[in-house]
Amino acid sequence: MCITFIYLASPEEQDFPYKLIILNNRDEEFDRPTSKLTWENKIIAGRDEKAAERGTWFGVSSSGRIGILLSITEPKSDTKPYAPSRGRIIKDYLEGHEKPIEYCSKLAQEASKFNGFQFVCLNRTERNSYELYTLTNLLVDKVEPILRGYGVHGVGNSPMNKPFQKVIYGEKLFDQIIQDFKEHQDQDRLVQALLRLATDQTKCLPDQQLETQLKQKEESYQYLSSIFVRFPESIHYGTRK
Repeated sequence: MCITFIYLASPEEQDFPYKLIILNNRDEEFDRPTSKLTWENKIIAGRDEKAAERGTWFGVSSSGRIGILLSITEPKSDTKPYAPSRGRIIKDYLEGHEKPIEYCSKLAQEASKFNGFQFVCLNRTERNSYELYTLTNLLVDKVEPILRGYGVHGVGNSPMNKPFQKVIYGEKLFDQIIQDFKEHQDQDRLVQALLRLATDQTKCLPDQQLETQLKQKEESYQYLSSIFVRFPESIHYGTRK
């Protein structure tokens, strides 16, 4: 489980100081080997040290390319045990030079090899802004890249047209944070508001989409229904700091 909120400013927003704002939570096993955020081969990212590919879930290249990867929630029994690592999807994108539409179109041709994923990629444009594409390989009618417009976007572990309740909840709060910043232009206030959102443990229940994807009842998935995921101490899984 992971969650991402993105604000993509349009070129016309001359008085807005940021072209892009991204808030991302990574949910993972606490003991999964992971390196700290660092520059390597002109990419800044934390890296998954368990998989041989040393891929990542969120990375930025020195040229301004950005990749974010989220899984699509499904029962463990439905996953492919020998599927290739999804972490290399971002790595290949950031190390390459293809436009997002070109990379995503090529990725769509081999997307069925992987377990469920949602790939978010951004790249700078000639208009001094960013273009945003997403590609989802599960629970969609057609696996194809989708160009997203300017403004606020919430991305979770389901197709964007079938959002979990916590994504809907968080997207509204994220939008309020952006609007507040537009009014006050206070960077410290913005950072604190984003941190509060990232650590919000409000359980967004019931969630029919989450229940459908996991094939479990509310009592089983309740801890996954919050933006900041925290299970009882006996379960070493959740949002990693």
